[in-house]
Amino acid sequence: MSLIDKLRSSKSREILKVSEVDTEFGQGYRIDVAVGNGKKACHLIQDKETGEWKTLGDPNACRILSRNLYDLGTPLTGLSTSEKLREGQTY
Repeated sequence: MSLIDKLRSSKSREILKVSEVDTEFGQGYRIDVAVGNGKKACHLIQDKETGEWKTLGDPNACRILSRNLYDLGTPLTGLSTSEKLREGQTY
């Protein structure tokens, strides 16, 4: 299941919209979340050069995104713990 599917199927009322984006820094996701009475955005972008996942945007929105990814068993890298272990074993 893709990251977008996981976030969309989560029961979080805070996540309003999830979409894929392509930026000059790399590909990633834009997540619109409810913060207070408003709507804020956080981008989760995979750096083209390093491959690292980075968050950009409203700190509260990114905190909500991080919490939801953690609840889904997916850290900000987008990999589960078992996927990380499998990757580590292949090197």
